[in-house]
Amino acid sequence: MKHIKTLLILFCCLTGMAAQAQVPMNEEQATAYTNPLEKKKVIHSLIANYKTGWITSDIYTPDGKKSGLNGTGFELGYRALYSSGMGIGFYYDHSETDYPISRSKKENLKLNYGGLSLFYGGPVGRQWIATIETGVGYGHYNDGYISDGGLGLKEGLGVEYQLSPYIGIGIGVDYTLMIFGNQKEYINIQKNYNVTGVKRLSLHAGLRIYLGK
Repeated sequence: MKHIKTLLILFCCLTGMAAQAQVPMNEEQATAYTNPLEKKKVIHSLIANYKTGWITSDIYTPDGKKSGLNGTGFELGYRALYSSGMGIGFYYDHSETDYPISRSKKENLKLNYGGLSLFYGGPVGRQWIATIETGVGYGHYNDGYISDGGLGLKEGLGVEYQLSPYIGIGIGVDYTLMIFGNQKEYINIQKNYNVTGVKRLSLHAGLRIYLGK
């Protein structure tokens, strides 16, 4: 819960700062204002997110089965969204989760994902953009005992509020699946120690920078 509160506080702070920074529009300007996506053939966006999430799959380590692990991380990306509604982009996603292995010791589980995403989205009202995405890339797992990588798949959806033609804030949710090979060589450590994949559900909030005129 504390990570969700942090996410909400961050988004409220961003919204408050944005409200302070916005220049009020008079009635004529408000009437004439249109979503920047409607004026451009393509919007190039830089994306930076704070994330909190849960590993929804069971993790088997030499210390036993772990499930429902919660952690935090960040996401950096680029997206090109066209006026047709289609888009393409890429992301780097890093998250860390601490899990206890004894009363006095913890291990750190790190997940990294980098990949290409296809988007579909568009303007919703004058200053909102909604998107859905599907992506494929490389996922890497390190739990302090083993380090392995393999196929990464990502699904997500989000909404953005455009504070100006150049800056915005966004929130969203995504689901990442990482698929590894069967770790037979680790069965000698513990019978059930087969890390063949990881599933992670994440919430995020952050900044959007829109490039170009």
